[in-house]
Amino acid sequence: MTRIICSAFILMLVTLSGFALDYTSWDGEKLTLDNGSLQRIIIWDQETGSFTTKNLQPAGSDKSFTREDSKEFHFLLNDRIVTGLNKW
Repeated sequence: MTRIICSAFILMLVTLSGFALDYTSWDGEKLTLDNGSLQRIIIWDQETGSFTTKNLQPAGSDKSFTREDSKEFHFLLNDRIVTGLNKW
């Protein structure tokens, strides 16, 4: 079940990047979203199975609005809390 969820998420990312080629890039581990005003880099750690935002910053700034311990997102699935730090 977790492989299906992970595969669906990756497929969604790849599909979205196909529609927004000017603003996105995907290298298999890192998804970069950059609209010229804001840049967000999302890392998929294959070893831990987690998705986390590595960098979120306005254009022309060196200030990143991310924290190392951020859960990124969370939801309840079958009475279990799932976050970006959980293994998928």
